[in-house]
Amino acid sequence: MTADAPCRFAPDLADLAHRVVETYRAAGLRLITAESCTAGLIGACLAAAPDSTAVLHGAYVTYCSDLKSEALGVPADLIRERTPYDPEVARRMAQGALDRSPGVAVALSVTGVGGPDPDLGKPAGLVYIGLVRRGGDTVVEEHRFPGPPDAVLTATIRAALSLALAHAPGTGRGAGGS
Repeated sequence: MTADAPCRFAPDLADLAHRVVETYRAAGLRLITAESCTAGLIGACLAAAPDSTAVLHGAYVTYCSDLKSEALGVPADLIRERTPYDPEVARRMAQGALDRSPGVAVALSVTGVGGPDPDLGKPAGLVYIGLVRRGGDTVVEEHRFPGPPDAVLTATIRAALSLALAHAPGTGRGAGGS
């Protein structure tokens, strides 16, 4: 690592983040993340892309369950009943980030078990990725990524950025295909 490059991401992740930034910038739209198991890595990957300041509004890092409730408004009862590793928690994280961010078009969330061990009865590698588009899509994907924690996190970043790109303006997906 050099002084002028504090974070380096795999070339495919950097390229994917660049494509997300270009697509959203061309549409004049902003994006925010709400991250648990990735602890801000999706936001950092986007921030490393050229022109990211035109797109990335910020990143909530809500690693612990209490912060999901306090910062994003995810009901504590929901987390207690279903664990933080639940599709509804992912959806509420994204919705909470969007609700707290006027002027942002899309919120992307992740919650899951990075591993190496299971947690709260959920297997390592189980990840939920949520996307809420203002006035449009609400999508939650379930993934089961194999491998050690670094492989799970890399696969999660790749899947989250791919989801953001797939539901970007002009892709033909979402409300009115806009």
